[in-house]
Amino acid sequence: MLTTSGAMVVRSMPSEQEFRLVARTLGSVMPAAVGLPAGAVGLDDVYEVRVRGPRGSGLTDNRGRVVMSSTASRFPLHTDGYNLHEPPRYVLLYRTDGSNDTPTNLVADASVALASLGGTDRATLREPIYHSARGGVAVLAKVSGQDLFRFNPEEMQPSDMAERALAVVTRLCGALTAITEDLLLHRGDCLIMNNWRMCHGRGALEQGSGRVLLRMWVSKETAAT
Repeated sequence: MLTTSGAMVVRSMPSEQEFRLVARTLGSVMPAAVGLPAGAVGLDDVYEVRVRGPRGSGLTDNRGRVVMSSTASRFPLHTDGYNLHEPPRYVLLYRTDGSNDTPTNLVADASVALASLGGTDRATLREPIYHSARGGVAVLAKVSGQDLFRFNPEEMQPSDMAERALAVVTRLCGALTAITEDLLLHRGDCLIMNNWRMCHGRGALEQGSGRVLLRMWVSKETAAT
């Protein structure tokens, strides 16, 4: 299913134990809080995504940058683990709270957006010229013969980026926005995504939002997927 569609929602998953089991059937589970200061969150393989800090201001990472998922602000489309050498292959988000908060989750299939761009644009995205914490990276790459797409506009667009690279990112953002789909996650629902293909985000939250998502990253797929 994930190979063909890129994402799926499992409704009314019965427990966190089941959530963890599903993640492990997909492959090797990665550390949950990469880039965050020690003690900022638990060191388990499950990261709790919720609003943190005074007035929803959020946490800061090891580089002093605000972690958008911990704020109440709108979180634009992105892929997880953008700055990692090899981002997680799969991302799982499981809603556990019983609050009435119903922010819209956003998903967009990058393979569809990329197909709408010209060949020159796609070639530019394969060049390691996009800013990251590790230096220049390519938006499109091959890992073990499989396509890897990484995307985080806030990381990718420093003021000194070459004009042609910035122009391609702008066109890519427009193509993703044009195909973005909205979905709602209720208590017990789990969103599972191929993070090398699908972008996700969400609408803004109230500063005192009680919405809680458990997140797990999976690094390597198994034959079952």
